[in-house]
Amino acid sequence: FVVVDRQVLWRSPIMLTPFLSDGTIDAHALGHFVHDAYHDAGLRRSDIDSGAVILTGEAIKRKNARLIDELFAQESGKFVCATAGHKLESMLAAHGSGATALSRRRGECGLHVDIGGGTTKLALIDKGEIVSVAAFAVGGRLLAQDAAGAWTRCDDPARLVAAQLGLEVSPASLAREPVRQAIAARLARLVADQIDGSLDELGRALALTEPLARAVRPRFITFSGGVAEYIFGRESAGHGDIAELLARELVGQISARITIPVIEPAERIRATVIGASQFT
Repeated sequence: FVVVDRQVLWRSPIMLTPFLSDGTIDAHALGHFVHDAYHDAGLRRSDIDSGAVILTGEAIKRKNARLIDELFAQESGKFVCATAGHKLESMLAAHGSGATALSRRRGECGLHVDIGGGTTKLALIDKGEIVSVAAFAVGGRLLAQDAAGAWTRCDDPARLVAAQLGLEVSPASLAREPVRQAIAARLARLVADQIDGSLDELGRALALTEPLARAVRPRFITFSGGVAEYIFGRESAGHGDIAELLARELVGQISARITIPVIEPAERIRATVIGASQFT
């Protein structure tokens, strides 16, 4: 089969993955979101012939993740049900963002960086072909507020950074912006280190795959993921996390350290899901 045309009929709003206090994914909240999405799109479940349910990033780690994956696949008809590993997610983001197509059009090598809530994925693309991928544990929701507004979420990578900086990790300390700023600044340096290949001990400790193979030197960089919305000025509102702080610090790191151009891709926060729908 060769796909000759694609048309976007409707796009849902973005929903942050709902986590319960015990660390599991809130299936009830997800169910409501999917139900409302069908309604707002003017479609019935029976109208959909096929689709994909894919778990990525932090969601993979939750103990009920696979059950939720299978539940939505069963309810939605002939859906592909998959858990994307870090390498597959890197590829989906590169394709879905338009970075691979951009590399092909320009006839040169590009580095695509997808920064999500808990992980960052790299894809080195040479003339439209992905030649290497990598991932590491840096993201915009490593620190986040709960429903009551308290800074209760601090994932292990953020704790490692805080420990290196000599910072206390508690809702009271994280409520102070200078503390969050310091952690975000260190995380941004870790992303910049991964981009230019100068990893330190902490950078190696946060790696989720083997390092990126740099056989070809990139001539441009693209960004996607939720943090990219802030990098390119497409989002300004906060969402109870450090994504905005991380983006601001990363822009400073890029300006100081990266000499090749940064190009805004066609898609940013939706890159991975669009890649899942378009790339098999």
